[in-house]
Amino acid sequence: MESILARALEYTLNCWLKSFTRDQFKLKGHTAQLFNLDINGDAIHTCTGLPRRLNVTTAKVGKLKIIVPSVINVQTEPIVVQIDRLDLVLEERDDIDKPKSPSSPVSSGSSSKGSGYGFADKIADGMTLQVHTVNLLFETHGGAQRVGEASASWAPMASITIRNLLLYTTNEKWEVVNLKEARNYSRGKENIYVFKITIQRTDHLNGPLEFNAKLHITEGLRALLHFMTGFYLYKQRRC
Repeated sequence: MESILARALEYTLNCWLKSFTRDQFKLKGHTAQLFNLDINGDAIHTCTGLPRRLNVTTAKVGKLKIIVPSVINVQTEPIVVQIDRLDLVLEERDDIDKPKSPSSPVSSGSSSKGSGYGFADKIADGMTLQVHTVNLLFETHGGAQRVGEASASWAPMASITIRNLLLYTTNEKWEVVNLKEARNYSRGKENIYVFKITIQRTDHLNGPLEFNAKLHITEGLRALLHFMTGFYLYKQRRC
């Protein structure tokens, strides 16, 4: 069972990391640690449900720690992923009507019946994520407005720091329960349903949001603010 669990984690990491080799992953007892990682932006976009108007151009992790429950409890207790620092760069997309071509094997919200819903999928969907600090740099198109004879402009970026970000698997009522209870909603249904809820504290806001009431709100920034003020993630998979 331990080897199956290790392979499932390797599969998940291979989907999330831009470059991953089995030599990087060493499960010692119930923990494993990885350092200085480049994360697949498409994976973050898909698995967090970010608005389509936003694109993840950079995602870097300083230290990632994986805590695995005992084998007998792995079906009910989540694997915990702890990240000390996540540096993200988001940009506002111009080509929102143009579908993005996938660059990695990351699953979208649903998978075909042929691919199945295996142990690795359950492991990934049930994970609890704890991030100590998220440094988010958001690049917008900026804006300008005439004020009398002069023109005023706003820098095309905003910097946001989020501390103590927690992402849990829940049931359909957004209650944090054990993983077996969380999967009960999918029993007897054609699709697999995954519910996630995040608890976060926005600690610091830099840039035009802090200094100017006449902020130029682009559609991308509006989408980001809406996303951050109410983050309830619902994913649907096909068995």
